[in-house]
Parts: sequence; C-alpha cells; structure tokens
Amino acid sequence: MSEHSSNKPLQEVPVDGAWVHCPACDELAIVALPRVTCTTCGLTTDDPPPAESSVARMLGAGPVGADRTFGLPYWLQISCLGHRLWAANPEHLAYLQRFLSADHRPNRGLGTGLPHWITSSKYRPYVLRGLAALERRAASVQHL
Repeated sequence: MSEHSSNKPLQEVPVDGAWVHCPACDELAIVALPRVTCTTCGLTTDDPPPAESSVARMLGAGPVGADRTFGLPYWLQISCLGHRLWAANPEHLAYLQRFLSADHRPNRGLGTGLPHWITSSKYRPYVLRGLAALERRAASVQHL
C-alpha cells in the first residue's frame, strides 16, 4: 500500500479515485470524476443520481459507506462492532491505519471527525483488525 500513502493528513474523504461497487456487475469500479468505470465489465457512466440525493449525501444524510457523487457503496468495507467500517480507497485506508495506530494523534485532518467507536482505545484492536482485512482485500486487487 505504500505507493498510495503519504504522511500528510487527509482533510476529507477522497472522492476522485474512490473504489466502489459497479452498479452493473458488483465488481470493483473506480471513480475518476466526472465518471465511474468498472475494472471488470467496462461499464462507464457519468450519470450521478438526481441532484437532491447528491445534496443529501454531501450533507452527510446519504448511506454510510457510499461515495458522495454516485451513491455507490465503497469496495473496501466490512462489518465491525455492529457498524460499517469503510475506506474510500487504499490511500484513505492507509491514512486511517496510521491515524489509529499513532500514539499521539494530530488535532487536524480527517481523523478528528471519526466516530467514537472507531477512535476509542477500548475498540482499537477490533478496528485495526478490520482495517487489516480491508488492506488484504485491497492487496488482492491486481495493480490498476
């Protein structure tokens, strides 16, 4: 995953470059704004859902674990402690792993807005195990 990661804090969940489920075949598709393209069936669409649902997602009212532009579920997600643990892409996943593994977390960047169940030291081993499972799933995808 090192080719996708950097040490700077992410300021928001990545939109461009998100890994999502293809709406046609349910395999891996990549968001490359303004479109999404499936790596398996080749579907390419630049037709996001109606504007009102896009606005709702931008305001956080959309489904958990789905990208903000197309509303497609993220490819990298798993059930963890009764919640959905997800990452938009390998870069986001690496950031979450670094942030949650750090002894001293920065007071800026995307990590400061994570839910308590993710950041709690009580649940850290479970969350890190979930992130490791997502890392294995990302690694199983042939280099894009």
